[in-house]
Amino acid sequence: MENTVTPVPTHHAKPFGLPWLVFLLLVVIVLSIGSLCFQRTWQKYQRRQYYQAVFLTNDQVYYGHLRDWDKQQVLLTDVYYAQAAADASSKEAAQPQYVLVKLSDHATGPQNKLFINREHILYVEDLQPSSQIVQVIQTGKQ
Repeated sequence: MENTVTPVPTHHAKPFGLPWLVFLLLVVIVLSIGSLCFQRTWQKYQRRQYYQAVFLTNDQVYYGHLRDWDKQQVLLTDVYYAQAAADASSKEAAQPQYVLVKLSDHATGPQNKLFINREHILYVEDLQPSSQIVQVIQTGKQ
């Protein structure tokens, strides 16, 4: 009898087969979603440190802290707005004088928060701590 050797098939794992590709794709997706969530949370945290100027379509500007954004509206807290000052001493002033008024000091006595429809917002600016507006607000709080 002859001894015949039959080759035994070897199953070497392919280093980059379909299971590895699927695993790698899932890792990339999870990391991307995690990065996006972290970035949005960080932006919200950063934004809370600053006052914002919210410019509306009716030429009104409100100053405060933007808190919550959703698809239809935003919440602005610690709200102030500029109002023309009635200065009897200089009726012919070259530049109009303005006074910052806290929203809760208004005659109707609203809470110090304002919900604004997103469609009425032209743009939002983060104000630096050295801004004149922020300095006036901080001085008024003391």
